[in-house]
Amino acid sequence: MLYELFDNVHANSAELKQSFEYLKNDHYTKGPHKFRFRSYSTGKWIKNQMHWSQAVKPFFQPDSINVYLGGVERNYPALEAACKEFIQSTVSQLVNLELVPKGDYDVAGHQIRVAAKQGEEVSPTPEGYHQDGFDFLAISSINNHNISGATTKLRELATQEEIYSNALQANTTLVLDDRALEHFVSPFSPLSDGRAFRDVVIITMQKRQA
Repeated sequence: MLYELFDNVHANSAELKQSFEYLKNDHYTKGPHKFRFRSYSTGKWIKNQMHWSQAVKPFFQPDSINVYLGGVERNYPALEAACKEFIQSTVSQLVNLELVPKGDYDVAGHQIRVAAKQGEEVSPTPEGYHQDGFDFLAISSINNHNISGATTKLRELATQEEIYSNALQANTTLVLDDRALEHFVSPFSPLSDGRAFRDVVIITMQKRQA
């Protein structure tokens, strides 16, 4: 499997949608306009159960993976309960439907809002096409509000051929093989007057060695 798109509406609660309103500003973003809001937690999926780490660990990617913020230890607030429940449900789906191989995984969850004001264009992935450095990656679209753009694109690492290009609709999850594919999201701006935002939950999964 290189990628799969599936419906995840059953796991998307009103509490989860509301929790995006309380995310703190991601002060690691560059430039005068802070457009990203974020929380982050890690855990382990062992024997079909999620075990969340009590300590909030820094998020780190090397320069070779992230040309935008590689080499920077980033500290974010921990995920709230509604987001953790969503991630647990989604990982369970991925494993039980065999969209990823059965087994135990190191898991990280990122709850992210990217927002644009009237007259602004913002980029959800300022690093461009990239990998996250894990075995599998799941991108869950929770809510799109008043946005024009934000097309998710996938291309094969080996050939650079684009194999997917679509705007993710709310209540869908795109799971992909992060070892074989690079991903990118095009910039977006408000479709009409008022604020615009794109709310996603990103789950990374790394197979644990026996």
